[in-house]
Amino acid sequence: KRILITARLSNDKNGIVFNFDKNFYDFFKEKKVNIISNSFFNFNRDKILDLKPNGVILTGGNDLFFLKKNKLNLLRDNYEKKMIKLCIQNKIPLLGICKGFQSISKFFSGSKIIKCLNHVKTSHSLKVNKDSKYLKCKIININSFHNYGIKNINEQFLIVSKTNDNLIEIAEHKSKKILGIMGHPERPCKSKKELKKIVYEFFRI
Repeated sequence: KRILITARLSNDKNGIVFNFDKNFYDFFKEKKVNIISNSFFNFNRDKILDLKPNGVILTGGNDLFFLKKNKLNLLRDNYEKKMIKLCIQNKIPLLGICKGFQSISKFFSGSKIIKCLNHVKTSHSLKVNKDSKYLKCKIININSFHNYGIKNINEQFLIVSKTNDNLIEIAEHKSKKILGIMGHPERPCKSKKELKKIVYEFFRI
């Protein structure tokens, strides 16, 4: 099994650094999934498809370019737009986590992403929309580490859950295999077992 994953970007004295959260390796370890990164600077559609990935994860870290205009955010935005198109065109399951969910939301017209308060190093207990294809529980508790939240999303998405301040925490595309979660399933949280099950079933691993 193979999951392609994006990395957060940072600068050091030698140039741009790709940062990967070890929690992703631990998250998929029991399923013996290979976590594979594709270079932001060498997007090759054919090579990606040759890998026959079971899915793609757009991870957290960095910010959307329109929110914070810098080179790293622009590089990542451009790359993730290509990955979203590739997944849609080839029916590859796509999971967006935190910033990755924001990238997916921004890709579709009609989204609104705003600055939010009290969403860093906290958790949310969320009611789950009974019509969700992937979440079958009534309540889920997820962590939160973001400064920007999704206020509105394209009508092609089913809103699965919202926070008390009316920001979208989980949404799924009504017809395409796309799921967005503002929390981090790979990090500790009260509903870690439930989130593992959801992600495993989403990718069919």
